[in-house]
Amino acid sequence: MDEMKLLAGHPIYVDKIPVYSPKLTNIALIDEHIYNLYSCLCLNLGINETFNFPREHEDNFDNISLSYTDEILGIFYLALEFFTGQVFIKQKHLNQVYFASEKSVLYKDNYEQFMDIIKIVNCMDTKDKNVVIKRNAELDRKIEEAKQKINKKLNKKVSENEDIRLMDLISVLASKHNNLNIMNVWDLNLYQFNDQFKRMQLIENHDIGIRQLLAGVDKKNVQLEHYIKKI
Repeated sequence: MDEMKLLAGHPIYVDKIPVYSPKLTNIALIDEHIYNLYSCLCLNLGINETFNFPREHEDNFDNISLSYTDEILGIFYLALEFFTGQVFIKQKHLNQVYFASEKSVLYKDNYEQFMDIIKIVNCMDTKDKNVVIKRNAELDRKIEEAKQKINKKLNKKVSENEDIRLMDLISVLASKHNNLNIMNVWDLNLYQFNDQFKRMQLIENHDIGIRQLLAGVDKKNVQLEHYIKKI
């Protein structure tokens, strides 16, 4: 049910808090690096590397509520607003710390669920504590091969740090998709984009397999997989 809601452009709720998969246009407005920072702050990840201070508490909510400095909390509030559309502020009552908006509360008992939903709406692996964004490895490989060929023709040295970014994948989908283009692709949220990207690759691989069979390639050497399947 949650996945269908995201595919339809609706949020997933934790208690009364809506959590949205961010639209590509909103990621573009704040920049991909800021978007990644927002995700990390909500998930209590990479803070030592970014802000150069150690993690003080094992519990994620405790570390966020008790260890984040005022500067980091300021960015954290922006991150919460980015994903929920609500403005939160830190509160304390009877030695209990929580983050409250006008309509809802994030606290120790619901924050782990909130983190799981943050991972889902951002197409991250909920089982992987290192949080790796699900990417289509095959398409990444094809894009990298294309870059290598172009750079070779231009006699350009390929940089090892020339990573494929989200904007590259958005451009590929806009170029290959039958109905999406560089003007309307930005209306997709990240979950819809990830779904369409994977589905496009499945269809493309299926078509390539059919063409290989029609060209007389031995079916033992063709990996034919239908695109109507669960991703």
